[in-house]
Amino acid sequence: MIRYNDGKQLKKLFREALKASGLNMTEAARLSGLIPQTLNNRFSRKDISITEINRIAKACGLCIYIDIVPAADHNKPGDGIPGNQPTDTVGK
Repeated sequence: MIRYNDGKQLKKLFREALKASGLNMTEAARLSGLIPQTLNNRFSRKDISITEINRIAKACGLCIYIDIVPAADHNKPGDGIPGNQPTDTVGK
């Protein structure tokens, strides 16, 4: 599980999953009924909607899973999420 930060992170994870499945962006465009330039334009924008990336993922045989948890349960120091490590340096 990862902690969602922004669309840039989502696009990076999508590209990694696409590569792991043996596909590239040109093939993803073809499978989702887009021309490659249109797909590249969508991925060049600052953000991409989860709906949009999910539609493309489905066309490529990929699934997106989302888990929403209370912040109090998810943001505990030492939870393995970068940026959530203890920063208290008292006594060191």
